[in-house]
Amino acid sequence: MPIPYYIDTTTVDAHTKDLIEQGVAFWQNHTCLRFTELTAPSSPCVQFIKDNGCYSYIGYNGIIQDLSIGVGCEHFGIITHEINHALGVFHEQSRYDRDSYITIDFTNIQPASITNFNEETNTTTTNHNVPYDYGSVMHYGEADFAINPSVPNIYAKEAYQQNTMGQRFKPNFNDLLLINTHYSCLGQCTNTIKCQNSGYQNPANCAECICPEGFGGALCDQRDPGTPNACGTTVQATCEWQTLTGTSGNSQNQLYDFPYECWYHIEAPNGTQIELQFQQAGGYCSFGCFYGDVEVKIANFTNSGYRWCCSDDLPNATLSTESNLAIIGTTSRYLEQTFTVSYKIVNCTETTTTTTTTLKPTTKKPTKQPCKCCDCDESDSYESESYESESYESESYESESSEGCGRHHRHKCDC
Repeated sequence: MPIPYYIDTTTVDAHTKDLIEQGVAFWQNHTCLRFTELTAPSSPCVQFIKDNGCYSYIGYNGIIQDLSIGVGCEHFGIITHEINHALGVFHEQSRYDRDSYITIDFTNIQPASITNFNEETNTTTTNHNVPYDYGSVMHYGEADFAINPSVPNIYAKEAYQQNTMGQRFKPNFNDLLLINTHYSCLGQCTNTIKCQNSGYQNPANCAECICPEGFGGALCDQRDPGTPNACGTTVQATCEWQTLTGTSGNSQNQLYDFPYECWYHIEAPNGTQIELQFQQAGGYCSFGCFYGDVEVKIANFTNSGYRWCCSDDLPNATLSTESNLAIIGTTSRYLEQTFTVSYKIVNCTETTTTTTTTLKPTTKKPTKQPCKCCDCDESDSYESESYESESYESESYESESSEGCGRHHRHKCDC
């Protein structure tokens, strides 16, 4: 049965309406769920409105349920985040297994927002064996609702994952896997194709696979070609240190509705590993890497990798892959995001001279906000059921806000 929705154009402007429709299309194009747009609100339906902040009910409640895309929320990632709430998904850091992955400092949470950090149970939610993902579009950033927003209230237990939390570019591979598993979308294709690299058949288009970030092609057997334009490259590691420089975005002084993405693969012979040393990540230091990030995957390619917004975030360490492949991605929502990394095969003794692979000249961006920031609230009312009869019975009303600009600001930049 299609999910009915209505966009209230008396409050929602044309640009936001277009983003909402593209957000709905994203979920429809990557799952077996179907949506139908109504010309007038009718119970039950999801009604998109422009209210104070961004919020949604969790799941289906059988009435006309409001989903607000307020000022500062008019971004594709935030819209798909709120739609995912309407589909029945709680925030990632509310999972019942969250304590294995994060530590929460409850003394640095605004008292009115303390319920935002409730931990669900395995009787109110199910994870469907989908792994915890710091880069889920449903994960809070490190200082959401902090009393002192210059200090985190969420700490990642895994090294180098602190800046991965809070991304609002788009739902990732595991976000899609959770919905496709919960709504029994997997296995609906009558024809079978062999997806590679842990991809799975797209229930909305059985001729292609849904791929982990960094992989592309119909079967996930290629490097992701980039968005919206072809970019990135594949290079070969050797016994010598080489340098790779990459970039995404452009020089236009504006926020992009849809971020630029470029992916880079560093390959080595089977049975070897690759070591990496990052020299720079040219972009703006921003909360949740709102303006862009550099991501590196060195192990589990289905989960989000380590993400850094700017050079200040880079670890002073050599990273080693678990296999003969390293994946590096750059994502930019504003101007350009760049990186420079040196790489070689681990424990390789051949002596040669150093070479350099340069894809585009880059300059390090300033580590400050490029323009004036606007705050955004995100409020959730947890009192509903999902479309698949899973019940969510918590009844707290949540008001989310992000105070101040600077390092810990994730929402709209009003240039």
